[in-house]
Amino acid sequence: MLFGIAIVIHANDSIRLSLLEETQEDYVFCLYNNTQDTIYLFDGYFEKCYDGYIYTSMYVHRYDKKSKRYKLSLLPILPELRLSGCLNDRMITSKDKLIRGAQMTFTFTTIAPYDSLMVSINTEAFQSLQYVNDIHPEKLSCFHHLLPKMKKKKLKQIPPKILFELGIYKNVYNLLKQCGEVSLDEVDKQATSMIVVSIPVIVDQ
Repeated sequence: MLFGIAIVIHANDSIRLSLLEETQEDYVFCLYNNTQDTIYLFDGYFEKCYDGYIYTSMYVHRYDKKSKRYKLSLLPILPELRLSGCLNDRMITSKDKLIRGAQMTFTFTTIAPYDSLMVSINTEAFQSLQYVNDIHPEKLSCFHHLLPKMKKKKLKQIPPKILFELGIYKNVYNLLKQCGEVSLDEVDKQATSMIVVSIPVIVDQ
């Protein structure tokens, strides 16, 4: 199946996310950079962890009570990220410790000016029945010591429509520095400059 129109949260439609194809294994998206500048996709939750991808974790499957939308949100959870080289003594032994235990650093995929990036997400990520209440990562900062409570929500059936979200940055210079090379104020200023792009996905039942 081929799809087209994306919801874009950015002025002048200069950064665009489209759903191109659905296969038995993957949803294939394309992220377009129609600007003169290099942009950076936060890709920390695309990695494999234990027996699957991090993006299958319940903590990235969220329900927004206000909009009544189900989301697969791969926006960076800023309080749970750290600069490379920063020690962390918080340990969570569950498979979701990379999301909840500040075990991750900032990582990005670069998209050159007037270029595009194909993003494949395993269909398993859109079949989850385990959700948590949305914490709106775009409103958090690095200074939040405690995350809002992620109340679990178990569904009886897969949502027919899921909003897929990605986080984009125009500048990541401070986020790629080693621990101690930059102040937390500078890190937070850059980390909270995230651009959110999203697209609704119709899920096969």
